[in-house]
Formats: sequence, structure tokens, C-alpha cells
Amino acid sequence: MTGTPDTGSTLCQRCLQPIAARARRCPHCGDVQRNQVRRFTMLLGIAGLALALVLVALSLFLHGDVDPDTADDSAQPAAPAQPAKPPALDR
Repeated sequence: MTGTPDTGSTLCQRCLQPIAARARRCPHCGDVQRNQVRRFTMLLGIAGLALALVLVALSLFLHGDVDPDTADDSAQPAAPAQPAKPPALDR
């Protein structure tokens, strides 16, 4: 969309007729006009969410496991304690 600053209008990408700069649809052909500010805002929001996800993943990767020696022990349950001798059944 090329703008003409003296009239404040742009050209429709489909029919190439001049339309108002803030028009959402072309009055001639009805084509939806893409708003560059809305597209930029949406892309900025998506990039922000992706950056936040990367930072959370990086934080969990770097600080998620405080003591790496205990991580292996906690993966397997501890065996139940066995008594040294069997209990007396007649007492």
C-alpha cells in the first residue's frame, strides 16, 4: 500500500483505487485492507511470548536442579528396610 501524504489516502492492493488511510475495507471491491500497525503489534506480541518462553526454559535449565547428586537417588524409590533377623512368632 503506497500512501499519498497530501490526501491521506492509500491504494487498494486488489483494485488499485484510492481509499481512506484508516479504511478496513475497500469501498470499491470490498477487499479487507491489512493494517500495518495491527500486524506489527501482533508480531511484537508473539515475539514477546516466544522470548518469555525461552527465558523460562533457560532459567529452569540453569537453576532447576540445585544438587545434581540427589537427582539420581530420587529417581528410584528406596528399598524397604529389612530386619536383621526374623521376628519371633511364639513370643
